[in-house]
Amino acid sequence: MAVRAHERMEHALVMTFNDASMPAFSKGDEVKFDSSDTLLAETTNSDAAAIGIVVQANAATRPASVAMYGSPAVIPVLVGTGGATRGAFAVKTTDGFTNAATVGGGTVVQYVRGQFLQSGVVGDTVGMMIGVNPSSVKSS
Repeated sequence: MAVRAHERMEHALVMTFNDASMPAFSKGDEVKFDSSDTLLAETTNSDAAAIGIVVQANAATRPASVAMYGSPAVIPVLVGTGGATRGAFAVKTTDGFTNAATVGGGTVVQYVRGQFLQSGVVGDTVGMMIGVNPSSVKSS
C-alpha cells in the first residue's frame, strides 16, 4: 500500500467546467462531456470519450476542475478491483483504476489511461501518470 499518493501538478492542464446542472464529483473521478460543452458526467469502464480526471471534489451545481488527459501530470487515483502495480498501464473500472491487460495479441479494445507510479490494492490511492487515451487490444 502506498503511504501517500504521488502528485505532480506543475505542468498539468487543469480546466474548470461550470454548468448549473453539474453533478458532484470526488477527487479522482474520471469524467467525459455530457449533453453540453460545459456539463460533465462520470465515465464507466473504458469509456473512449473520457477527457480527464477530477482534481478537487465539488458539490452539485458547483464547477469541476479536471486534469486533462494528454497533460504531463501525476494524479492521485483510487485503485479498483484488480489492484495497481507500479510501472503497469492503467485502465478505468467501475470502482477505480486497475492494471491493464497485456497490451496486444487480442481483439478486445482497452483504453489505457496512464501508468501507475505506485502499487496498491483496491481502495488505496496511488499516483498515476496520465496519458492521451491511447487504445490497444487485449485478449478477451
